[in-house]
This record gives sequence, structure tokens and C-alpha cells, in this order.
Amino acid sequence: MSRILLLFIVLTFLIIAAEPDITRVEVPISGTLSASASRLYGPYSSVTAVTISLDFKGGELCAGYVYADDFKGEYSCSTSGRLYVSYSVDWTRDIYILVYNPSSSSVSYSGTATLYIW
Repeated sequence: MSRILLLFIVLTFLIIAAEPDITRVEVPISGTLSASASRLYGPYSSVTAVTISLDFKGGELCAGYVYADDFKGEYSCSTSGRLYVSYSVDWTRDIYILVYNPSSSSVSYSGTATLYIW
């Protein structure tokens, strides 16, 4: 009975010790985008999740991420002056943070991209 308990404790310790720590990194992002313009921030490696929080003035603003190898990813848009999005990403691929202005007038924005890095 005590051997089983000891084995369980050792296995539990090994599993916990094998999991890497996740580091939270806040990246300030801000700027002004002319009509139909976009900006990329990065690239960033070993990211497991990203959260983007932006305040903006102007028509519409979109934010998300794209993978560095094929520029495919996800984004969401808002017209309310505030944009908050969160995504899980493939940590084995490098990403860029994408900010895009789909409107016909310029948009100014500021906020943070929070990266959860493995």
C-alpha cells in the first residue's frame, strides 16, 4: 500500500515538474492607421494565447493575429471605440499581432497585446 502511494507521489511530481511555466508579456501597441491600412507587430514565438485590448477613435478597427509562415489567422472588428479579443494559437508557429482599419477614414488606437508564452 505504501509503495503505491509513493509511486503516485513520484509520478505526480514528475508530471508537474515536466510542465513548463507560462510567461505573461504585455506589449503596448498604438498608432494611427489611414483608410484600409494595417500594421503588424512581431513576430512572436512560443505563444499559446493572445489577448488584445484597444481603445480607438474613428470608424472601425479590427485586431487579431496571423501566423508568420502563411499570414492566415483570426481577427474581430468593432465600431464602438473599444475592442477586446482573445485567441488560443498554435505555440509551435510564430505569430504577428494584426491591427487593421477597414474604414474609409483614419483611426487612432492604443492599448496592449498580452501574450502568453510557453
